[in-house]
Amino acid sequence: MPIILPPPSSGGVGLLLLRDYVRDELGPDLGSPDFISDQDIDRYLNDGLQRIQYYRERVADVTWAVNDESIPFPEDYICDATFVVDSGKSVPTGRIWANALHFDYSGGATSAGSARLFYCASWPVLSDEQGSLLPGSGNVALVAFACYRAFKRIASSRAEYRRYSTISQANAVSIDDLAQISDVYFGEFQEAVNSLPVSSSSTFFGE
Repeated sequence: MPIILPPPSSGGVGLLLLRDYVRDELGPDLGSPDFISDQDIDRYLNDGLQRIQYYRERVADVTWAVNDESIPFPEDYICDATFVVDSGKSVPTGRIWANALHFDYSGGATSAGSARLFYCASWPVLSDEQGSLLPGSGNVALVAFACYRAFKRIASSRAEYRRYSTISQANAVSIDDLAQISDVYFGEFQEAVNSLPVSSSSTFFGE
């Protein structure tokens, strides 16, 4: 059955709730804390967050002074920097490199200024204090990816499969079937990612 999560609140979806959904999807044997730890689930969820490649739209105020050689970007900057000037004549022309706009000419900026930077950012890492801020289908993708990784782990390791078989006993599923279940969850992950809202268009500075 498709994974269905409640719509995210203004504070996002908490990590504890995401863990519970993963354990429910895995079932009483695979989802047992005796078999998969909270740390494993958290790692899979955060791995999924990186794999989604769907970025957060952010805005930040930036400034530069006379003789500055670059404008540093926020730490969460990923791509698509667009400037809207607040003061000064214009943003000095330059190249985006190493998380900053480096001005084209030596000697730095000839005048000071400020601007608003519109950019795509990484999502905050999930933790007990930080939930997921993704749109609804993004959280479905996280749960699906965590389940994919959990089933893949068992299907890819004889030692893990033996441990799983000991816990499951008569209810154990074959390695081939576990691999197929893993593939199904990866398909759900991709489907959820494809249904995420389209990001606003933006361009790199100077394009």
